[in-house]
Parts: sequence; C-alpha cells; structure tokens
Amino acid sequence: MSRKITHKKPDSRLATASCILGLLGLVFGFITGLPAIFFGHTARDLIRRRVGLGGRRKALLGMVLGYITTIASFVVLIAFAEMKKKGTKSPRDTKRNIARAQIAELVLEVENYRDIGGSYPTGEQGLHALVEKPAEPPVPVRWRQQYFTVPLDPWGQPYHYVRKKPDELGLFEIFSSGPDGLKRTDDDISRTRFP
Repeated sequence: MSRKITHKKPDSRLATASCILGLLGLVFGFITGLPAIFFGHTARDLIRRRVGLGGRRKALLGMVLGYITTIASFVVLIAFAEMKKKGTKSPRDTKRNIARAQIAELVLEVENYRDIGGSYPTGEQGLHALVEKPAEPPVPVRWRQQYFTVPLDPWGQPYHYVRKKPDELGLFEIFSSGPDGLKRTDDDISRTRFP
C-alpha cells in the first residue's frame, strides 16, 4: 500500500508579516497594529486567488491582533487626553477648590466644637476657639483642641467666621476673602451652616 505524500503549501510572506506585526502590536499598539491589518487583508485576498499558497490562519491571527491592539490604543489615547484635559485646570481654580475643601472641614470642626462644648463659638471667639479654649463666656463645659493653628486660605489669608443672629438665615458662616483678599466681594468663597 503506497502512502500519499502531501506537500505543505508555502505560507504567504504577507501572512507571516501580518502575524508578526500583530504580535508586536501587543507592545507597540496601533503603530504595528495598522500594518498588521493591512497585510492580513492583502494576504487573505492573495491566498484566496492563488491555489498553492498557504498562511490563511497566520493572516487571520495578524488581522485580529491588529484590530484589537489598534482599538485598545485609541481607547487609551482618548482616555489619556480626557484625563489631561481635566487635569489642566488653572491655578486659580485649584486654589478655589482647596479653599472649598478647607471650609467644609472647618464647618465640621465647628460642629464638633458644638457637640463637645454645648454651643457654637461666638463671633468674637471665632475659629480661634478651635485652637485655644475660650476664656470669655460662653466658656464650653468640655473642650478639645482641634487645630494647633487655624489654617490659612490658599492665598495666605485667615478664614472668617460669622455667627448668625437669630433673625438671619443659618447658624454660622465661614468664608475666604478669595484672591483679592477683600471681604464681601464677588470672589469670596463661603459656606453657611443651616439648622
């Protein structure tokens, strides 16, 4: 009984190139991913037309890897561009956000002062009551130091504390005089605590 000898079809060079470039795309992204797609499509057309040419699987693998790495690269680039866009806030915006965060923290600390001592600091006692126990009435029954020094705003100015009167809305207000350093101007950043 004679064995039938089958000769393996030689692989298309374009299919091999597509496969190699597709694998390189895992490292280099779309730089080699796009040529992998092009060579893969070209190799498949060539293999379809020529009877004695092989490498269809290599061409397919190169194309698939090329598409995956190219799409992934563009997704990463778009995400990076969005992050960079969000991160390019002006220093003024950054300082305003820091001031808002510090004011929110100060509001919480004033609330803690009230929870521990029984009442809010008066306007005269101000935020210094968080640093040193007030000697003037109303003296809190219990007191705990909450800061070593009252923090300054991002422009190096002290935060202002205003205790609201009974006929005014809110319990107290903490504000920064903003970049211009002047109280009650348009660039002030403030927060009022409501009951």
